[in-house]
Amino acid sequence: MKLQLALDFTDSQQAAAMLEKVNPWFDVVEVGTPLIKAEGMRAVAKMKAAVPDKWILADMKTMDAGDLEANLAFDAGADMVTVLAAASDITIRNAVLAAEKRQKKVIVDLIGMKDKLRRASEMVELGVHYLGVHSGYDEQSQGGDPLSALRELSAQTTMPLVVAGGIGLHNMAPIAACRPDIIVVGSQITAAKQPSETAKAIRGALHQFLEGGQTI
Repeated sequence: MKLQLALDFTDSQQAAAMLEKVNPWFDVVEVGTPLIKAEGMRAVAKMKAAVPDKWILADMKTMDAGDLEANLAFDAGADMVTVLAAASDITIRNAVLAAEKRQKKVIVDLIGMKDKLRRASEMVELGVHYLGVHSGYDEQSQGGDPLSALRELSAQTTMPLVVAGGIGLHNMAPIAACRPDIIVVGSQITAAKQPSETAKAIRGALHQFLEGGQTI
């Protein structure tokens, strides 16, 4: 089970400064959609240069031109990209083919999908590497969280899952109990008064949970 840091900034200098503080506690570094929209692929290249030993996810949220957008991110140093589940099957498949030519990965993000289970079942045939179970900012502001969808999907699919949306120490235990492959933490760390200490605590608590120690 890997931990992913979501850098949802709009300035790469701020993102890099945060990454420097908390880098040791994460396996995957996400160049968030706001940062990509603000600075483009330069932000992806900058984060990869900062942590060349870590997986870099470019949160492209692709809806069309799957291979073109995936290759833009891969050329900049990304190891993984996101494509929206609402995209056409051919867009998703083209992104997957582009990824596999370069030993990269595609996450299909189920954000906004009403029938997540049905769409998830269609991803197997398309060769998708991960499914993203994601409650976005706007959904979180209305009390949404990804736990119920994560529980349903983890019980119904064997596909690797990535879970994101308002995750921190307060809900890590039930999230981790579903055994997703990647757990994404963002504002719970980036908005914390002491980001490094918070990141260390989250990593330590997750490790303890996985080792069968006290619950988080």
